[in-house]
Amino acid sequence: MNGTQLLGGLFGAGIAIGLLTIVKGLRPGLEGSSAIPSRWASLATSLSPRRLTGQKPRVAACAAGAAGLVAWTGWPAMTVIGFLALWYLPRVLGPDKVSRHAIELSDAIATFAEMLRDTLSAAAGLQQAVMAAAPLAPEPITAPCTRLAEQIDTGTPLAEAIAAWADQVADRHADVVAGCLIIASRRQSGNTAAVLNNVAASAREQASIRRRAVASQAKPRTSVRVTICVVLALFGVLMFGDPPFMAPYDSVRGQIVLLVASGVFGVALRWLDKILHPDPEPRVLTHLAIVANSRQAVAAW
Repeated sequence: MNGTQLLGGLFGAGIAIGLLTIVKGLRPGLEGSSAIPSRWASLATSLSPRRLTGQKPRVAACAAGAAGLVAWTGWPAMTVIGFLALWYLPRVLGPDKVSRHAIELSDAIATFAEMLRDTLSAAAGLQQAVMAAAPLAPEPITAPCTRLAEQIDTGTPLAEAIAAWADQVADRHADVVAGCLIIASRRQSGNTAAVLNNVAASAREQASIRRRAVASQAKPRTSVRVTICVVLALFGVLMFGDPPFMAPYDSVRGQIVLLVASGVFGVALRWLDKILHPDPEPRVLTHLAIVANSRQAVAAW
């Protein structure tokens, strides 16, 4: 690696850092804002130092892979290209764990709401119903429900424990279930079981919609994977089979062209990834803890 190649690699890294800085500057400045962040703001968030610090093994693996690519190709630009490719390709090429978790979470909340509904219909008290249903909660919400039962058992007020449970689950249907239970704990109402039944039906419908969406995305997802694999295979064949064909990329101009071409390809992949992995639906009832701690009367349904 000569000085010209090193200068080109540093130039490319500077462009990438500058772009990420611009994106970060375009993010909403108010932390309390309820606006949904843009796609580019979410990209900057995913690559923020705080987020990367919490994923040290993954960062180390991607950095090691990028260093190996630089040593193999002799191209400093592969520092940026290799790191970003190794960071995002497993998400695009791998199974859709995000959608599967969202479906399982909706089903679990629906099951928990139905358990509470059935227990309340058996003339049990609200706290007794929660304590009876929490140990039997499905897998995606087992830990939050276990924590909920422990808090109630140690004397935490029911409303505060339910609000903490909703924040831990972090799902809009869980927020509705928690709001229903908080209101029921503050004001006696005979409609709690009916409201829980409606919430369960809504969560089931949401899970059904997600299943249909995942099924409809199977074909484009396969097309994306095939395209990526063909591009990577062609790159490897040219590097091994015809090194003179790739020789122009050894220059500074070639490194810049490589960065630009890779950037266009990366933007397209990022766009496809956002289409295949839509942002989760925003939570609406996000201040249940304030309601739980409030001494003012809460309106019943």
